[in-house]
Amino acid sequence: MKIVETNLKFKNTPQKRLTTNKIVVHHSASKIANAQLVHQWHLVRGWSGVGYHFLVRKEGGIVETGRPINTIGAHCSGQNNDSIGICFEGDFDRETMTNEQLQTGRELIAYLRDIYGQNIRIVRHKDLMATDCPGKNFPFEELIKAEKVKKPKKKKYQGKLPTLAKGECIGRGDKGEKVRLLQLFLNWYGGYGLVIDSDCGAKTESAIKNFQTSEKLTVDGLFGEKSLARAKKVKK
Repeated sequence: MKIVETNLKFKNTPQKRLTTNKIVVHHSASKIANAQLVHQWHLVRGWSGVGYHFLVRKEGGIVETGRPINTIGAHCSGQNNDSIGICFEGDFDRETMTNEQLQTGRELIAYLRDIYGQNIRIVRHKDLMATDCPGKNFPFEELIKAEKVKKPKKKKYQGKLPTLAKGECIGRGDKGEKVRLLQLFLNWYGGYGLVIDSDCGAKTESAIKNFQTSEKLTVDGLFGEKSLARAKKVKK
């Protein structure tokens, strides 16, 4: 699974979500839909922007970001204050899901359960509202089987972490040995597939944000003292 940061621009800043109790799955009800396209659809409706937090594409193991993960979505009326919305590209009243997309969805759910706890509820849109979403062909039971899959224990990280001076942080545009060491660690941590080029570009910044999200840190894309302290703990 590759999480692609879309950096969408919202009309109004989405409000922070105080609790997270469930994940709601949807389909786009269209054969083709990426996060930018859904964002435009929702803007036309008068919303601040895309209502989902993630969009699972059909191919390539790609998950695109929508609303920031820690904010209130706009995907299930009356249920948005404590939920994360995942939209699967496709019309699953007419289509069947590919194995690749199903596996990507499973990996996304496993990722979110690592963050919010193994007991978080996973429900379909139609379980909460009078709708057919996510469609009669949506493989919900196969999707949630991922809840029972245990991931193998990760081996201890053998590499070095960057050293940071007080108040220093690594962020987009930075280059050098510290960035190289960080990229190596992030690839071990999340399998982000970063090219080790000692250059903190958009993909490295996205990986930093994913690390911060997973470790429940402030998500700002800046690898500073708190991120380093957490990295030292998880590498053991």
